[in-house]
Amino acid sequence: MPKNGGDILSFSKNLIKLQEENHETNYRLAKEIGVHQTTVQNWRDGKKPILEHLAKVAAHYGCTVDDLLRQDNGEKSV
Repeated sequence: MPKNGGDILSFSKNLIKLQEENHETNYRLAKEIGVHQTTVQNWRDGKKPILEHLAKVAAHYGCTVDDLLRQDNGEKSV
């Protein structure tokens, strides 16, 4: 399992996938959850979001924070 930041890389990949599946721009997601669009781009680039923002993204997409941090193989990274 990846260490130090593996979950953030998974979050970034999952966020990009969710945005693409929902045809959602950084601007639209940012507006919906109350952050700046640059913040969303930073997450896509691998920057770590705070827990409050993770919860807002999860609620927006109807999933759990664990789902957002899950790797492609279905396992949560540590």
